[in-house]
Amino acid sequence: MKFCEDIRAHKKYFFAVKEYPEDIVITLADGSISPYTEWKMEYSGAPGNVPHIWLAAGVGAVLYPPHCLSCEVLNVEALKKLCLQAGDIWLKFMEVMNGTKTVPAYHTSRIHGFSRDK
Repeated sequence: MKFCEDIRAHKKYFFAVKEYPEDIVITLADGSISPYTEWKMEYSGAPGNVPHIWLAAGVGAVLYPPHCLSCEVLNVEALKKLCLQAGDIWLKFMEVMNGTKTVPAYHTSRIHGFSRDK
């Protein structure tokens, strides 16, 4: 167990990104992962090269590949000042600053994200 500074919504990813910068980081809503046999094996949604319209909300699982976020993601003073209560919003800005686009992992009518094209 590690004790850390209380950075509220950012604790779900911050220390993993900091300590394991070359690894994939996955955030989960309730800490559970479906069995492998239940994973969706195809993606039938929008192509990967879409504008920055999706917000990867933490109500499901979000996969962050290495180096997909701006190095500013670890700027504790800035995140405390600008976005302490909203980790998903902070992460979206870090994606945009880095040129990373967000896409849903599979097509479903229950995507937990937000699009400005509704």
